[in-house]
Amino acid sequence: SSGINAEYGDEEEGEREVELRAGNITKKLKSEQATITGKQLEERLRSQFTKIHGTPNWATRPKLQQSALLATTGSLTQTSKTLPTKKLSITRCKNLNFRKSANCVTKSLNFHPSATVGFVAGFSKSLDLFEVDGENNRHLHRHHFLNFPIDCARFTTSGAEVILGSKRPYFYSFDLAKCMGVK
Repeated sequence: SSGINAEYGDEEEGEREVELRAGNITKKLKSEQATITGKQLEERLRSQFTKIHGTPNWATRPKLQQSALLATTGSLTQTSKTLPTKKLSITRCKNLNFRKSANCVTKSLNFHPSATVGFVAGFSKSLDLFEVDGENNRHLHRHHFLNFPIDCARFTTSGAEVILGSKRPYFYSFDLAKCMGVK
């Protein structure tokens, strides 16, 4: 064994009998034995992995102390200053595209990182931009992408463009300032 203690172990798993001739998964581990224990199988798999890939760096590093680990994840362990601790109020707003919906599957919905703009896109091959207010959601622009059923789309982190993907072997970038798609 590697000398590193696992965080979790199932004692019964080490005693379980494994049939080596049962399938293709264990083909390379065959020996004169027809069955081996789970512990022996684990040792053989570890050995085979090390022969092929070597020992991974993470397996040789010393474990962090729990206090050191928690010191690096403050945002996960501290209470939020922006969200309430007990209740979160939500309001049902009108669908973003309720005034101008496509009679097609919507695959992507995304909101601009800093402006009150959102879009819907899908198999209609169109990107529809809306002003987000929750009541009127005014339609701003529709751009049709010829022969490009949209599977996924996201605003870039700057919010200047929308990147659109499909099952096609290419993608589009839609520039919001120029209202133009580039393949």
